[in-house]
Parts: sequence; structure tokens; C-alpha cells
Amino acid sequence: MPVEIHRKSGFTLLEMMIVVAIIGIIASIAIPAYQEYVRQGRRAAAAAGILDIAQDLERWRLNSPSYAGCPSGTDNNQCGTTDVDFVSFSVSNLSATTYTVTATISNDNTCPTMSIDQSGIRGGNAACWKK
Repeated sequence: MPVEIHRKSGFTLLEMMIVVAIIGIIASIAIPAYQEYVRQGRRAAAAAGILDIAQDLERWRLNSPSYAGCPSGTDNNQCGTTDVDFVSFSVSNLSATTYTVTATISNDNTCPTMSIDQSGIRGGNAACWKK
């Protein structure tokens, strides 16, 4: 009488462990790369926001005798306040002839701050400003 062989379908423990190891290797490469892309995106947004506020200050100065007194807001002829996630902006050293716009980026140890002044001199790590 022939013996019937019953094959069980499914995965063995070894096969499952190999899949878990492969997923772990891929994740260990992909997650840090993704985090770096997020940081670069925040730096680019910070640079754009700084330049936007500086442009508003220059536009204000063109029509008035001083950088000081520029009203904050988003309408025309006002110094815009840029809203960027994970980045806060401030204007300091504001006088008749000077200003400094600074962006503080959260969760970025390499580029915690970036700034620009009325002369176009960029502050912070030079790598933060690269395109």
C-alpha cells in the first residue's frame, strides 16, 4: 500500500529569520538616509525664509529711511513673517542701517542656526547654505 506524503505549506523559522534580517539591514541603511534628506529640506526652507524676510526688509528700506519700523505681517509693504515647520525666525540688530535675520532649526546639530545681515554676509556653517 503506497504511503501518502503530506506536505505542510508555510514558512520555516529559518526562512522567517532571514526575511527579518534582510528588513533590518535595509532599514539600517534607509532610515539615516531619510533623516538626512529631512534635515537638508529644513535647511533649504530656513535659507529661503531668511532670504524672504531679508528681501522684505530691503523693500521696506527702499521706501523709508530706516530698516527699523517695518511692520510685521504678510501684506504688501510689510516685513513678512515666514511660517516654516521646525524653523523659527528672528530679526535682531535692527536699526537705520543694519539688520540680522536668524533662523533656528530644531533637531539639527550640524546647522542649528543660519543668519544673514544687511550686507549679505551669511552666518552659520557654510555647508548649511549649500544648494
